[in-house]
This record gives sequence, structure tokens and C-alpha cells, in this order.
Amino acid sequence: MPRISIPGILEKRGRGWIAGLAFIAALSSASLRADTAPDSSPGAGYEELFESAFGSPGITPLRIAFATYERTLVADQTPWGLYIAGDVSAMTPNQTLGWNTFRNLPCAEGHAPPLFTDNSFANIGLRNPGDDLGRQAITGLPGDKGRFKIPSLRNVGQRMNLMHPGAHTQVALIIDSYHPFEFHFDENLDPRVPVVVNGASISGLLDFLLNGLTDPRVAGGPAPSTGPPWPGWTLT
Repeated sequence: MPRISIPGILEKRGRGWIAGLAFIAALSSASLRADTAPDSSPGAGYEELFESAFGSPGITPLRIAFATYERTLVADQTPWGLYIAGDVSAMTPNQTLGWNTFRNLPCAEGHAPPLFTDNSFANIGLRNPGDDLGRQAITGLPGDKGRFKIPSLRNVGQRMNLMHPGAHTQVALIIDSYHPFEFHFDENLDPRVPVVVNGASISGLLDFLLNGLTDPRVAGGPAPSTGPPWPGWTLT
């Protein structure tokens, strides 16, 4: 059952915040829970977690401001984006080689441009489905056993914890794990793996992933912002 997003629903309908508050006020918590995925029910502890994180469920001007600001954090100045827009000099020849390599790999289907994810779920054999059901824990469907959401590759070079357990720390090591294939749990394995990359193409592929998909405004720092950094901010 799909999750719902009240702000997303309102935005798609073209409603502003004033109308939005009236819309939300007319909803009962029971009617919301009936349309919400099982993992967000009260028994899962989400109400306690929200209260611990935010203090209260109120929609305040400060929270509206945060939400509005977060919508501006779009990595839309990557070399790849400029290249696709017509600036053929935006990517280096090595990055262009990597892009051409990437788009011919089976994983490019799940990591589809421009978001470099199709928001679907896949099982790449990283963990034993018997230990971690993945998507099946939500849907109950046997075909979802061991499946996890395919993440975006935008700014992947800035991440320190990769893959759904967060155990990998380098993109290069992940590529090495795919070729030769080192993920040993083949139950319900996605047919697009293993991914075979020609040895001569790995350098360009890495350059493309680490640099061609990185917005220079976030390279080595927090998300793009014209304001001062928050005290104690560290990139994670």
C-alpha cells in the first residue's frame, strides 16, 4: 500500500498553505491511518519517534519555512546535467566515456536519469533475505523478498555510507563487488545482476559517478545554501 504525503497531495492540487491547513484539520487520524502503510501505524512507534524529534505535531511557520527551504535543495548543476543541456565541455572526456559506459549497463535501468533512480525496489543479493526481508516486510508479497529501494546516484561521491546496510564506504569497492559478482544470496535475485564492466572502462565509470554526478555546490560540504553553515555541521 503506498505511503501518502499530505503536502505532496496539496501541492499537486495547487493549494496553498492556508487551504492546506483547513484540508488537514478536516481529516481524522483514523481516516489517515486507514490509507497508510502498516509500518507507519502507531504500533510501530512512529508517533513516539515524531514526538521525540519534533516535540509536537503542529504545523508552524518555522516548519513551513524549513519545508520550503528543503524543496530548493536540488542538485541541478552537475556536470552531467549541463552536458545533457548542451554544454559538451561540462564533462571531461573521461567522464563522457564513463557516461557512455554507464548508460549501456543493465543497472542504468534502475538508476535511470535524470534522477538516477526509478524509485523501484530490487534485490541484488547483498544480504540473506532470511535475515532481512526488505520490501516484503511491508507488502507481504513473496516477490518483494530481499528487495530494497534503488537509491539515486546524484552526489553519490559525497556519501560515506553506501548500499542499504551502509556498510560500503567507497563506490570503487561496490563496482569491484559487482564484477566479479560477490553478493552471494541469489534467492529472488534481480535479473540485472551481476553487472559486468570492462576493466578499461572502470576508470571512466568511476570518474562519471564520483564527479560527473556531483553538484559542485555540495562537493566537500553540506547541501547548497547561501546562508552560513550551522554550528557543528558535518557532512554525512
